[in-house]
Amino acid sequence: IIPWILIGIILAAILIGAYFTFKIPASPPDTPKESVLELSHRVLDFGLQSLTSITEKELTLENKGTAPLTVEKILLKGEFPEPFAFPVTFPALNFPQSIPVNGKLIIPVSFIPGTGKTFIAELEIIHKGHKGENGSDTVVLRGTGKEQIEPDVRKRLYPNVPYVKSISQKPLERPTTWMK
Repeated sequence: IIPWILIGIILAAILIGAYFTFKIPASPPDTPKESVLELSHRVLDFGLQSLTSITEKELTLENKGTAPLTVEKILLKGEFPEPFAFPVTFPALNFPQSIPVNGKLIIPVSFIPGTGKTFIAELEIIHKGHKGENGSDTVVLRGTGKEQIEPDVRKRLYPNVPYVKSISQKPLERPTTWMK
C-alpha cells in the first residue's frame, strides 16, 4: 500500500506542476481607448515685424492617445484677429480633419501687421474623441507691427563707424589715409 501512496503523491505532484507550467495566462484587460491632443505651442509669438512683412509659424497638433481624434474646426477669435491668417494654399481648411493615433496635423499661421501696434488673438481648436466627447484647446497669437525696423548688424560689426540714416543706409565717407 505504501508504494501505491508514493506513486499517487508523485503523480499528483506531476499533475500540479504541469497545471501551473502549462496554464494559459489570462489576456490582459483592455485599456480604454481615448484621444489626447497635444499642441506644439500654447503661444505663437511673431515678435516685432515691419508693417508689410509676412511671417509664418507652424502649430502642430498631435494625437498622443490610443484612438483617432477629429478636429472639427479651428476658429480665429479675439479683438484684433485680422493680421493673423491661414495661407490660402493650406489644404486642411476642409474640416473635419482626422488625426490617427500618433499622427500630426501641421497648421501654418501667418502674421501681416499692416499697422504699428500689438495684436493679440486666439486660435480655438474644437475637437472630438472617438467616443464623441467634445473638447477645445486655445492657442494665443501675438505680434507687433513697426513702421521701420533698422538692422543693427552694422553697429555690431563696425561700432566705431558713423552712419547716416538715409534710404541707402551707407556709411559716411571718411578720408583715406595712406601709410608710407
